[in-house]
Amino acid sequence: MIVHDLVNSVNDENIANYSQDHSGICLEFKVSPENPYFGQAAKIIYQKEYPAIDYRINFEQELNQFDRVVLTKSILWVYEEEYRLIKVPKFSDKISTQENVYDFATGPETFPEDLLTGVILGCKKSKEKKEIVKQWLTSRRKKPNLYEARMQKNKFGLDIIRID
Repeated sequence: MIVHDLVNSVNDENIANYSQDHSGICLEFKVSPENPYFGQAAKIIYQKEYPAIDYRINFEQELNQFDRVVLTKSILWVYEEEYRLIKVPKFSDKISTQENVYDFATGPETFPEDLLTGVILGCKKSKEKKEIVKQWLTSRRKKPNLYEARMQKNKFGLDIIRID
């Protein structure tokens, strides 16, 4: 199963959580409900309790239960305002639950090139890895914006600076 965790906004907490403790990258995408790739992303459900699982159900009920299980996180993460795009091993082209549509795919995950609009380098990313990312971006037909997270000088926080 491939799970893409997507967030609505770039903020210090999301960058820390999703860029390998500031040493990785965050990808910025053009997203809209009409978009066939990201338009199927489902909003995360935040709650205090684990979702209940019932093993005595039919296939349609099982898929709706799947929604609850893979889309539920602790209420402690509500500030992330996440969505999830889920791809699972292929046994059919698409299956719909009451709430969501899932594409079933195998192999490396690709996305339409035009959807990538920016890359944010973590503030602890090594020079060598920054160069690898820059080379990757120059090989693309449409070059996305390149940003770098930098620690603020006199207070806690990050500034996202465009560097291309």
